Amino acid sequence: MPAILEDDAWSSWLGEDDATPAAAKFVLKTMKGVNWTTAPEPEEAEAAPSRWQSA
Repeated sequence: MPAILEDDAWSSWLGEDDATPAAAKFVLKTMKGVNWTTAPEPEEAEAAPSRWQSA
């Protein structure tokens, strides 16, 4: 799940100020009206060997 932070909360979340772990978790917010869509990641085709790789 993505972390949603207000602009002024980033310093607490990143530990750039003296926030406690509990204070850092407190800045996480939910967003109403946002719907996240999930889907399986597509499988990648096998890449051709580059000229720098040994065959």
